[in-house]
This record gives sequence, C-alpha cells and structure tokens, in this order.
Amino acid sequence: MRRARSGLVPLLAVGLCACGPVVATTPTPAGPVEIAPPAAPTAPAKVAGPDLSAVEEPADIVGFGRWRSPLTTVSNLASCSGVAPVVVEVNARAAVEEVLGDFIRGGVDVEKLSGVIALDAPLDVLVTLDPDERPRPPRVAFSLGLTSLDDARIAVDREGKMQETSPGMWRLRNTRGAACVIAASAGATSARLVCADREKTLAAVAPYLARSAPLLDLGGPDVHVEARIATLEKRYGMAFRKMLRVLPDSLSAELGTGNARFDGLLFESGVALQGEVSNLLADVQRVQVEAKSASSGTCLRATADLDLGTKTSWLAQTLTDRPDRSGPPPALYWRQPKDADLAFYGRGVDAAQFTGLIARMRSLLDASLNEAGMSSGDRKKITDLIALPYGKDTSTVVSHGAVGAAYPQAGTKDVEKKVIEAGFTRMMGWTVIGMDEGPATAKAQLKALVDAYKAAGVQATMKKAAGSEAKYLPTVKSQRAPASLGAGAEALEITFPNIEVPNPAGYGGPPRKQTTSFKVHLMLMSDADTTWIGFGADKSEVEKHLAATRSSAGDAGQLASRSDLGPLRDGKQMFAGFLSGAPFSQRMSSFITGLETVEPGGTPGYIQGLSQALTSLPNGAKTPLFLSTNVTPSPSSTRLSLAIDVQKGTFEDAKSLVLSAYSFFARMGIVP
Repeated sequence: MRRARSGLVPLLAVGLCACGPVVATTPTPAGPVEIAPPAAPTAPAKVAGPDLSAVEEPADIVGFGRWRSPLTTVSNLASCSGVAPVVVEVNARAAVEEVLGDFIRGGVDVEKLSGVIALDAPLDVLVTLDPDERPRPPRVAFSLGLTSLDDARIAVDREGKMQETSPGMWRLRNTRGAACVIAASAGATSARLVCADREKTLAAVAPYLARSAPLLDLGGPDVHVEARIATLEKRYGMAFRKMLRVLPDSLSAELGTGNARFDGLLFESGVALQGEVSNLLADVQRVQVEAKSASSGTCLRATADLDLGTKTSWLAQTLTDRPDRSGPPPALYWRQPKDADLAFYGRGVDAAQFTGLIARMRSLLDASLNEAGMSSGDRKKITDLIALPYGKDTSTVVSHGAVGAAYPQAGTKDVEKKVIEAGFTRMMGWTVIGMDEGPATAKAQLKALVDAYKAAGVQATMKKAAGSEAKYLPTVKSQRAPASLGAGAEALEITFPNIEVPNPAGYGGPPRKQTTSFKVHLMLMSDADTTWIGFGADKSEVEKHLAATRSSAGDAGQLASRSDLGPLRDGKQMFAGFLSGAPFSQRMSSFITGLETVEPGGTPGYIQGLSQALTSLPNGAKTPLFLSTNVTPSPSSTRLSLAIDVQKGTFEDAKSLVLSAYSFFARMGIVP
C-alpha cells in the first residue's frame, strides 16, 4: 500500500551552464590535460510524510468499541451456519454500503467509498462527553480501515479537489449527517475513514482515531466494547446524587396508602435505596463486553465484565461474596434428568448478607396486611415465609423439560376444553429442583407455606380483596406421594378453578360458556443427604423425573450420561448451566397445533408453515447454549463476569429459522 506524503515538492533536475562572449586568443602550449571527474548528482530532497506519532487520548471518553475484523467474524459465523463463503463478502460489502449511506449523504459516492473499505481491518467507535458541563447527549465518532489512501481519495474525488484540512487529512465535501475525513493512519492500514457526528467532535478525535487507537492492543476478542462508568461518575455523579434525594419522597407519594406506618417504612426504604444506588455508582469503574468467534465448535463466546474498584454497596458485596467457592458443578448437578432442556446450578448464599433486606421486606408486608385487617398471628405466618433457611454452603440445582401431552382429535366432544388443558400441560412441562441438604428444612418450609395459605384469616382476607375474582383463588390439598419416591416423600395438588374456555362463534355452533380447572402437582423426595422437589401439570411426568434423580437410579437417565455438556465439566464458575431454544419452539408449534385442532383448516397456510419450520429444525433447537458467572479478585479491583457460549448447532438452526421466517413474511407481503 502507498502512504500519502503531505508537503510533496517536485523533484528538480538543475543543469548549470556558464555562457559569455567569445574572445580570440593565441593558443598557449598546454601540458598534460587533467580531466576532472563528473560531479556526483545531487540527491533529491526527501519529503517528510504526515506525522503518525501517537497522540494523547481525548478527554472524557465514556465508551470505546472495536470490531477487530468484521469479515473474519462474519465468515466464521457463516461457516457455523452452513452459509456458502462466496456470499459472505458480497453481502458484507452491501451492508457496509447501506450503513455508510445512513451516515454520509450528499456529495460522496457511497458505493465507490464502500468499495475501498478494508473489511478485515478494525472498526473503532469512540464515545465522549460533550465539553459543555451541562448534561448533553454524548458525542460519537468512528473510523474504518481503507485499502489505500490514494484509492480512497480517487473513489470520492476523481478531480483531486479534496481539501487537506491538516497534514495527512482530507475532508469529504458536501456531506450531510456526519463530518468525515480520509486520514493517513498508523496500524494495520495506511489510511482510515474517520467520521463524527459534528465538525467539532471530528477535530477533537480524528488524530487519535487515526494515529493512536489503531495501535491499541486489546487482546484476542473479535469485538471489544467498554463503558467507563468512572468517567460518568466524575462528571455527573454529584448531579445524579442530588436527583436521588427525591427518591424517598417519590416512593411514599407513588406507593403510599395513607397509613402512617406503611408510608414511613416506604420512606425509610427509599433512603436505603438512595444510599445503595449512590454507593454502587462509586463502586463500578467499567463495564466491558467482548465476543470471540470461531468457524466450528463454540462458534461464539460473549462475555460481559463488571469491574468494581470498591465494594461499598450491598449489591457489590453480595455478588462477590466468597469467590473461593468457584469451581465445576457439584455432584448433584449431574443427577438431574437427562432430557432437560435447561439445567443450572448455584452456590449457596450467606443468609447474614440478607438480614437487613429480609427485615425490611417483612416490615413492609406486615404493615400492608395489618391495613387489610389481618390478625397479628396470621400476619406472622405469612411474613415468616420471607426467609433464607438453607445453609450458606448448600448448593442448588434446577432443571426443566418438555411434556408432550396429546391433543384430542379434531371434532372430539369438548375439543376446546381438552385442547386448552393439553396446552397448559405442555406449557408447564416438568421442573426439578435439588439441594445438597437433608429434607428437614424443605419440609418445614413447605408446611409453613401451606399452613399460612390455608389459615382462615388469610383466606378471608384474600377473598375480601379479590371480590368477584375470588372464585379463581387456587386450592391446595395433600396427597399420598407415589411409592417410587421412597419413604418420607410428600405430595401436594394445587388446583386453579373456574378457568374460562374460549369458544368463539363458528367453531361447531353458537358460543357457549365452558370452564375447566388446571392442576399442578408438587412432590418432595429425599435421597440420603439431598432433597428434590418437582412440579408440573402431568403427575406421572413429575414422578418419573424425580425418580430419575435418585442416587440408585444410575447415570443412564441423568445428565451425567450426556456427551454434549463438556464445557461445564471442567469449568470453574460460581453459577453456570445450559439452556436451549427447544422450550420456545415446542410451545410455539404446540400453540399452532392447538389452533388447528380446534378449527381444522382455519389456520392460515403460512402459520402452519411456521409450525413445520419449528418442528423440522436441523438440531431441534436442542443444542446447549452455556451460561456461566464468575468472580475474579485482584489487588486493585474485583471483576464480576458473565459468559455465554453458543455452539455450531444453534447457528445451523438459526439459519434454517431465518430462511423460514423470510418465507413466512414474504407470504404475508412484508418482504419481497
């Protein structure tokens, strides 16, 4: 690539000759003639290029972002999706042209300019605060690599009339929407296109984006975005804290009931929240988001990091409590049912961290129930439920999966009722929660919940508050637990009555009023020093999945036998697990199937096509998407991290869904 040089002077070849009158003379005898060697040619003067030395970072930067190589990232993700490489650059170039067209309008041929954008060079974005001390929108600038300085200048100005506003920078003329220059650049490319939201911003940041930013070493991620909260706090922290002073009065005014005790507690809560937000603002230094792509395996890994300089807020202290507990999943995790669509684990929390919060929540609830006329004894039964009764070293796991409840045949008697009942069962699926602690605490907590709900005073208060809607209040009754769950197991049946069944006119006759009831089955099972709770609308499915978690059940029906959860096995996290898109796709296709069952032929073809697309995804939307959190302390700060890992199968399903969605919207006339 050719670098431009400002102040270029023409090379002059200077010939010296001495001319004078010719005078006749008498020849003088001459001795030997000495011929002097020719003079060495004068070297052309070297012309200095533009100054590309680094400049200081602009003041008040609040955000910086880099996309290291857009073409590489898009190519990797296209490869994961099964998209032909030949279409990647063509579409990427078209996308660049579209985006540039939004920023640069007027006298620039955007098509020609996009043709010299280096898609494999970094794209940098800079966000700064307005120099004005008054709150104003932040200022934004970006820079793109160019394949050649000369080619870029020719692309936008073949007549060579571009104005060189400063050495090495040429201003794009007659643009509207953004102020831009083509600048000689340091780093991976010899030139960059630098644009900003206005001229003043461009003048302040263009040298930095052309000469310093390209040399920043941000490590290996494809995308790096950071928000500097400390800079915002320095500029606006005092003004923000002044605004927070109205929070206590605002809470009392918006949520107050006129009850002196309740409103007073609201005000106190507002004061506490004001202090917490103020402390948290001082704690957070920076928020950083990064993403890294690959062409197979884990195709995309995205991380979000919160850097805490101090831990004066309750939230910062709680989220970063005991980072030494970070590690692989507890043994309990691998005993969850194998057919789970999601499964997570978490470390125990120290209840002492929540003492103040629990006390405040109990006080607010007690004051509210007292105003409703509930007796002190009944109020205590309810407020005591707000507790963290488990030990601080108790790990917890949770998993969830689908239930394929069968829909009735079209034309079956009471088809609407049976469809809505099956739909509820499918929507609930099954859920299992496990704790590596004996059953005593869980049983006591479950009994306290049922006793509080069934208390006569509590029931009377709820019915009075519900009025005509009281008929929808659920009922709870104990049942005999299935024998397969072993000794000491418990079971509850929760019924939601009087659910109205939609029956529009035209579905087999005139509209008629019909109701049904939804039932949820909850079961508790103990297994040595662990406790398991399962619930769902299908009793047999809850029983089956709880029984699968028993230590005597073997690995075959548990997560331990799955081969696609490798990234979790050796990880070191505080909280982690996986989920998939299966619950969403199953519920959506189930809903569409239910509609077609109620009214055969009444569902538009493109809606049925969407259902078929969801049920025929290459990987069934079951590829695990991994999430994890961690805490990393250092001498100067503490980093709280969230990571998301997306596998190849998810991108393959996404491609299939995008193509189906395009066809779906095309049939609706929304896209060509």
